[in-house]
Amino acid sequence: MTASTPHGESVVAAMCAALERYPWRRLTPGLFARLALAANDRHVVHLLLEGVAGTEVGTWENLEPVHLEDDRVDRLVDFLAGQHWTAQPLVVVCGLLHGALQD
Repeated sequence: MTASTPHGESVVAAMCAALERYPWRRLTPGLFARLALAANDRHVVHLLLEGVAGTEVGTWENLEPVHLEDDRVDRLVDFLAGQHWTAQPLVVVCGLLHGALQD
């Protein structure tokens, strides 16, 4: 499960850029999943705004994790539980998460 499309690659790159400033290997799987989802969602919004004529996308504030109640969180936490995610490079983990979101 890796990003094999230009869109997938841009999502993975956006996730990595948002998460690389955190000590991500020390985060709980739940917090890591919530931040990764927030980065994914931010990228989707960015793409939508770019597609609106006359719209200029500004800079983003700090990344806020998605809510605990988001249905995708449990799915990603369960996925991470089956991986040695902290031993992988961030780009690999983000690619795996992107793939898990596509399933």
